[in-house]
Amino acid sequence: MPVDFRDPQKALHLEEAPRMLAAPQRLVVLALWLSAVVMCGAGLWFWLRPPTWLDAQSAPFLGLALGATAVADVVAALFLRWHWSRTAP
Repeated sequence: MPVDFRDPQKALHLEEAPRMLAAPQRLVVLALWLSAVVMCGAGLWFWLRPPTWLDAQSAPFLGLALGATAVADVVAALFLRWHWSRTAP
């Protein structure tokens, strides 16, 4: 982007401000991040310390599934933040 040095005040300021997400979009991304943290914690809990009420052979698979859900939440949050910041007016 060319800079016009004839007007130093204008040259010091950027033309475009960084694109921000709207409040509902920030809420969705925050909810996905919180869901990822909860799912990761639950997955580690089921994997490392399976509860007594759950079959011992199925607990690690449930922990792995919850961990995969946490990874999917992180990917969705990153993608939505990237997509919404690109298409912001």
